[in-house]
Amino acid sequence: ALGAASGRPIESITVEGIAFGLAPRLNAAGRLAHACLALELLLVSHTARADELARELDALNVERQRMTEEAVVQARSQFTGGNVVFAISENIVPGIAGLAAARISSEFGVLAFMGTEIDGVVRGSARSPQGIHLAEILGRHAHLFERWGGHAGAAGFSLLPGNVEVFREAIVRELAASDLADLFGPRVVADGRVFPRTIAWDTYRALEVLAPWGHAHERPRFVVENVRIGEVRLVGKNHLALRFTEVDRDVEAIWFRNGDKRDRLERSQYVDVAFRLDVNEYRGRSRLQMLVDDVRLRSS
Repeated sequence: ALGAASGRPIESITVEGIAFGLAPRLNAAGRLAHACLALELLLVSHTARADELARELDALNVERQRMTEEAVVQARSQFTGGNVVFAISENIVPGIAGLAAARISSEFGVLAFMGTEIDGVVRGSARSPQGIHLAEILGRHAHLFERWGGHAGAAGFSLLPGNVEVFREAIVRELAASDLADLFGPRVVADGRVFPRTIAWDTYRALEVLAPWGHAHERPRFVVENVRIGEVRLVGKNHLALRFTEVDRDVEAIWFRNGDKRDRLERSQYVDVAFRLDVNEYRGRSRLQMLVDDVRLRSS
């Protein structure tokens, strides 16, 4: 039932299908409603009830996406530079604070703290760039928190409203006095360079021998350099579809959540592209696809 609701049939489900189709819908229940909804779906034996629950989880996931995007937009508007972003707002509910903080941390390469005030206490989540140990930083300022916990890359926290600015200023001073500057800023780490002609099914099949992919064993990321944009168009509300002249025309590239980059990309421009190879299953047809992580314009 959940596979049908997500457009990813269980009979042909992939690791990505689970990670980006099924898991977010199961996860959305606990973020915005109650995790029991997801548990009931996994245990239910009646098809009609399973379909009903799957539709409910799908609707919650759509709402989660909307709320996360709004929180990210708000945080972007508050970012004026530096290595730390604080976004505390009634619109950033605890269930999506971590998702939004992860997006902001990845996009700008900063420490991101996001949350909302509930019953006189600011509750939220934080994310950090690779190499910045978030839990150690929070631990050095533990006296400012009501509660906190986490690990190197992610943390949750609660503190009194009056301590938010105190903590922010302390973090800014600490980072300014540290030797961590090189770890901040947006970056994309690639596993290697490839030639355009190697962006093909044979390469994909060779890589899939190493699957399944996941945490600490991610799908390899490559860079193809100096390719010319043959087509660029907006897909949905905020995605870009691209094709590159030197790459087989049956291979389409998709750059999720980067529709705002449309105005700076034009046909015939030469670019470097960081991407991962994937398969797009649509209406019974499988097409090789480049999942774009970044595009860099070539200097003229």
